[in-house]
This record gives sequence, structure tokens and C-alpha cells, in this order.
Amino acid sequence: MHNVQRLSPRAFEPRLDLDAVAALEAIQGPEPSGYGFEDALIDATERLVVIERALEDENWTRTARAARELARIASRAGLISVAGQAEALERCCEGLDRHAAHAVGQRLLRTSEAALCCIMAGGLR
Repeated sequence: MHNVQRLSPRAFEPRLDLDAVAALEAIQGPEPSGYGFEDALIDATERLVVIERALEDENWTRTARAARELARIASRAGLISVAGQAEALERCCEGLDRHAAHAVGQRLLRTSEAALCCIMAGGLR
């Protein structure tokens, strides 16, 4: 039984929707003129920077807006865990739950970092 592997990732591990990734890459095509997977990763990274700074400033409106945008981008890019946690952060900010927003925000940042590192290391192929 020492060869048994987990059937699904733990909640904090990045999960990727490979069909969504393939669809974005197909949109990109041979020429980098369209909005593709790389563009989505850049946009997601920019939103993460905004979220990190807004959380430090406790600016809940800016945090919620960036989290909403990140959830949309992450869904399109197939970053399932990131999208779900970004949506949770948006709800925390809208409810003005300071402690939950900080906790969920930090988890979102860790999960996003892990997902982006996985992608950059070639974990999708």
C-alpha cells in the first residue's frame, strides 16, 4: 500500500483546468496577436500585486475589485483554486470581514504563487 497516491489535490495545492488552458492556447494561435495564456498569467500576476498592496492598506474596495478581476482571469486560464479563493476574498471584503479577508488573501497569494511556479516549471505539459 505504500504506492497509493492521492486521488485529488489538497485544498491548498494548485489545481489546473487543462481544457481551459488548451482553449486559451488555441486562441493564441501561431502568432502572438490574440489574448492567450501568457497574457492571462501576466494579468493575474498584476492583480495579485494589487491585492497584496490593497490588503496591506486595508482598502477593501480595491481588494474586492482586484479579487473579482483575478477570479475572472483565473477561471479563463484554468486556475481553479486561484479563482475560487479570489471569489472568497471578494466576499470577505464585501462583508468587511477584516480578519477573514487577511486570512483568505494570504492563502490566495500562497496558492497563486504555487500555481504560477508550477506553470513556469512546465507542470502543465
